[in-house]
Amino acid sequence: MGRKILETLKSIILVLLAAAILVLTVLALPVKTLRQTPWLARLVKPIASYVGLSEAELTYTAAGSAVLPGAAQPLLISVMQETGRQSFQYDFSALDAAFEQYGSALGQALDSADVLQPAEQEDFLRALGGTGIVFRYPSPLSPALTAAWLGAQAPDLQSPADWYLLAPEGDTVRLYLMGEEIFSASTRLPSQQLETLMQGSMPDGSFFAFEDSSGKYTRLDGLSLIQPRMPQILTAAAQNPCEARYIASMAALLGFNPYGDARFVDSDGTTSFSEPGSTLSVSAQGVVTLRCDAAQSRFLAASTAQDARVEAARALLSQIAASTGDARLYLCGYEEQGNDAVCRFSYYLSGAKISQSGKTAEVRFSGNAVSQAQIQLRSYTLSDQSVYLLPAAQAAAIVQKGSMLEVLYADTGEDALQVNWRA
Repeated sequence: MGRKILETLKSIILVLLAAAILVLTVLALPVKTLRQTPWLARLVKPIASYVGLSEAELTYTAAGSAVLPGAAQPLLISVMQETGRQSFQYDFSALDAAFEQYGSALGQALDSADVLQPAEQEDFLRALGGTGIVFRYPSPLSPALTAAWLGAQAPDLQSPADWYLLAPEGDTVRLYLMGEEIFSASTRLPSQQLETLMQGSMPDGSFFAFEDSSGKYTRLDGLSLIQPRMPQILTAAAQNPCEARYIASMAALLGFNPYGDARFVDSDGTTSFSEPGSTLSVSAQGVVTLRCDAAQSRFLAASTAQDARVEAARALLSQIAASTGDARLYLCGYEEQGNDAVCRFSYYLSGAKISQSGKTAEVRFSGNAVSQAQIQLRSYTLSDQSVYLLPAAQAAAIVQKGSMLEVLYADTGEDALQVNWRA
């Protein structure tokens, strides 16, 4: 009888040792394994309190992918035919559909453009007032980068531009680029092809301020788009999505072990993760900061080329900002200084910029390696309640002379966003 009891105790001890080894093995597994097999987190959850972990932290929340459009995604598209103009602005769905229809023409024009030649503003406005298609982007970006997002090649087009205009000229289309400077180039895109593409547009009464003859909009920047039938502008709310499960999921996606000793929570509520060569911190206010003191294989761009760095920045922010709600992050700037570069991004809601009082979203590179990334995480939700804005003509009468009239959402850190004309 004594031997039988002894054998039973040995079996129990072996089972406990095996269970302990299993738990320790799970806790020490590579982050990639934990990320790809979330049931492992659930396996540890029943005994979480005994190993110093929170059950909430072990509740796996799969982070998705933020809506992060490429550099070739415009915020304004306007098509001008002899019968009138049709414009798309302040409506993501309409912009997406219009870009799907007309974006290929821009790609062909960039791909076949000849040498850029200096142009005057009068030339650009004259072409804009005639038949053609114009695309406007959040900020001046290299045409080579825009072409890359469209699957085209334009290595010689380096003058940053936020306005891209396709205007028929004889048998072919002329490309105009306008940023701080204005250039134009002939292309091999047939005029007939562009005109055929535009035949499906339906004039909606929209116009640019410089095209108006009534005198109501003379105080505005001539490139302010006036839409008599404005898309519905809705109120919106914001929240900080950085609760424990979201932070754990984000850390796992970025290659940090969210369940190990590398995690630390400061007295001010900042959650930090560290490993040799890199740290990740998330403040209580939702400011995420990634720092890499040494090059990390998972935070490398394919090369130091502009498009490669931007793609790497977009991929990284897609993992960090996986819960933007109804908003999108748009690339709004790219700067190089020697071997370093920075990509900047901004939130947009229904095609209107969100002005934040917090940190600027940016990803910095040293060579092809990410050295730092920072973003104020916010999740935005549109309501079903419309906002009453002053009619454009009245707003134009009271803004500062030369202002661009645009809709702007303002995030002051409160739950509700403010929305009004931006001048």
